[in-house]
Amino acid sequence: MPKPDAALLDRSRYLFSHETTTRFADLDNNNHINNVATAIFFEDMRVRFDTSIGMQGIFRGNGLRPMIVSLNIEFMAEAFYPRPVTGYMGTTAIGRSSWEVASILTQGDTVYAYMRAIMVCGGKEGGSAPLPDDVRQALESVRLTEPA
Repeated sequence: MPKPDAALLDRSRYLFSHETTTRFADLDNNNHINNVATAIFFEDMRVRFDTSIGMQGIFRGNGLRPMIVSLNIEFMAEAFYPRPVTGYMGTTAIGRSSWEVASILTQGDTVYAYMRAIMVCGGKEGGSAPLPDDVRQALESVRLTEPA
């Protein structure tokens, strides 16, 4: 995969952020934050992101469920314990039954990982379902801002 577009690495474009404490258990044998720990940071942030905009309740209330159908992580630098990492996340595209989110993890001034996920609205009968209007509005509220 090519390096992500520089505009997607600009933390000022993201409306949601969350700081996470690193743990000694997150280290690998090279003494930096393990790739699996980084994936867990992204996962935790995505759930916090969804919760912050009310997605959990909206989906449950409609008998639907969000599902990841594609996930890609690009590692661009090393991250180290015990410094915390800060994650930023936002919506980049919204379709009929799917949406895309982008996210970066930083440590200090360094963006060390980028994540892109494609999500689909899972229907009551299986397969995909159109996004309800309240889900669409919630996703619009955290769309990445235009590059400076």
